[in-house]
Amino acid sequence: MSIYPLNLPPIMPKKIIEVTTLDQAQKQKFRFVHSDTKADIRDELAKEFNMDRFSLVDPDGNIITGTFDSLEDTKSYTIVDRTRMHMPVSSTFAETETTTQSVKREVEDEANPRQGKRKPSWMEIGRRHIPFAKKRARTSSTTTSDFSNPSRSNTSNSANSEPRRVTSPTSTFNQTEQSSTSMQPQIESSNSSGGRVSRQQHVCEKCRKSKKKCDRGRPCERCKKSGAECTYPSNE
Repeated sequence: MSIYPLNLPPIMPKKIIEVTTLDQAQKQKFRFVHSDTKADIRDELAKEFNMDRFSLVDPDGNIITGTFDSLEDTKSYTIVDRTRMHMPVSSTFAETETTTQSVKREVEDEANPRQGKRKPSWMEIGRRHIPFAKKRARTSSTTTSDFSNPSRSNTSNSANSEPRRVTSPTSTFNQTEQSSTSMQPQIESSNSSGGRVSRQQHVCEKCRKSKKKCDRGRPCERCKKSGAECTYPSNE
C-alpha cells in the first residue's frame, strides 16, 4: 500500500551538473529533469554562456551527446566553443579528436582500398622506360658549342684518335699469303723433329680400322705395343 497521497504527482528524476568554460572564467550549476529533451538542455546552456555552437566534454576528455541520459548527477563538465577553435583545448580532448579522425580514415581506406592512390601520369611512366643509351647520352660531356660547330668536334676527335689505315682487298690477300708461307716452315720443322704432327694428318690404318684413338706417331704407341706395322695413307 502506497504511503503517498494519490493526488500528488510522481517524483521525477533530476540531475544537477556543473558546467565550466575552458578558461575557468565562468562556472554555473544547472538542474535538469527527465522530461527535458536534448534541445531544451542545449538551449539552456547556449543562453547562459552565449554560445551558438558548443560541445560538452566530461572530466575524462570524452565528448558527450548532451542528452539527459548522458549526463551524470553531481558531475562537472567543460563547455567548448566550436566557433573559436583557436582557444586551447585539453590534451585529452585533442587526442580524442585525432584518434577519431584516424579511425575514420582507416575505415574509409578499408572500404575503398584504391582511393587516395594517385595514378601516375604518362610522362612519369615514360621516364621509367627510357632506354639506357638515351640515359648515357644525357650524361655525356658534349657541350652546346659542339652542336653549333660540328667541325670542331670532328677535329678534336680526329686529333685524339690514331690515323686510320686504308686497306684494299689486294693488300689483304697479300698479307694472308705471307702469313701462310711463314707458317709452313714451322709445320715442316715439327714433323722432322719427330714430335707430334699437326691435326690435319690422318690416323694410321690399324687405328682407323679398329676405331681407336691414335697419337699419330711414327709408329704410334698402339702399333708399337702390339708389334704391328704402322702405315699411313699414301697422300701423307
